[in-house]
Amino acid sequence: MKGWHKFLRITAVFCALLFLLGLFAGCGEGAGVTPACIAYSAGAAGEQPTLNWNEEEQQLLPAEIVRATALLAAVKKGYDSELMAARVVYDYSAVYMKEIVSFFGTPQALLSEMNDVAKELSLEQTSFGNVTGTVATEKALYEALELEQGEFVPAYSTVADLTVLGKALYENETLRALYGTQTYRFGDSGGGKSRNAPLLRKGADQYLENALFYLFGTVTDGNKKMTGVAIAAVEEDGKIAFSAVAEHSGLEDPTLFAAADGGNLCGQVLGKNYGLNYNPKASSNENAGDKGTVRIGTNLFYVIVFLFLAVLGVLAVVGITFSVINTVKRNREGRRKYCTPKEQPKSGEEEEQK
Repeated sequence: MKGWHKFLRITAVFCALLFLLGLFAGCGEGAGVTPACIAYSAGAAGEQPTLNWNEEEQQLLPAEIVRATALLAAVKKGYDSELMAARVVYDYSAVYMKEIVSFFGTPQALLSEMNDVAKELSLEQTSFGNVTGTVATEKALYEALELEQGEFVPAYSTVADLTVLGKALYENETLRALYGTQTYRFGDSGGGKSRNAPLLRKGADQYLENALFYLFGTVTDGNKKMTGVAIAAVEEDGKIAFSAVAEHSGLEDPTLFAAADGGNLCGQVLGKNYGLNYNPKASSNENAGDKGTVRIGTNLFYVIVFLFLAVLGVLAVVGITFSVINTVKRNREGRRKYCTPKEQPKSGEEEEQK
């Protein structure tokens, strides 16, 4: 019986470890940002996207992501005008951004808060040097504020950091309302404004009905190399995956590449193959991307649950077997002790002699 108790203890520990690993592998909003819940990729536009867990190449950030971080910093500090924040996202001008900056007092104060947000989220490879995203918009802002501008400093990040930033933006109710739709309506009587979000636009080849969030912008470096940077969130069976992509496309517009890759990467995390197209004229099968698909998160969780149930099944069989053997032994010993000599069960040797 001592061996049986030892086996029970070892099995219990093993099952507990499997259960904890299953919780870690579960990809969802409440599970936190884990390797099973995020994806990121950087490379040439049009290449088959793959999950790259060690991508730390710094990227120039487009204005859209810089401004999104500025709005996140403002909302976290108590700024409560969703309408003005929507103007910054959908109808940008220095006049609207001036209102956001005035909440902090100066552009430098807002910039400091933006970098504090990066530190709070442990974005170690992310740095903000301006609050609007481009040289022209930063100059216009300082002119509107009637302030003297210093040297323009770009903003940098990595696609790995951007997945974490995207989760923080999504979890903010105000920003989720702004970036969770392709068109925003300014009041009951006001008109609507649209932004560049193919993943959320019905009718687009890159449209996903279960996409929750999409943020995209382009930036051109000193060599006139255009990069499209996108952050996406997609839900599947109650689980949410976040992805970030950086599409190095040269002079070609990376809009459709980024939307397709962002959605497909979220699908890979969720164990799905969405097969989103880069080319609006292509058939849905040409870029389905079955090759090299990495399925983690959901499938890993199912495997762990299967192992957990398998161990419980083996444990039940072993337990029943031991119970039957012990019952037979106890019955035999009882008969030997309390029965008359004629009724006592014969040993194996006696039976052979007979």
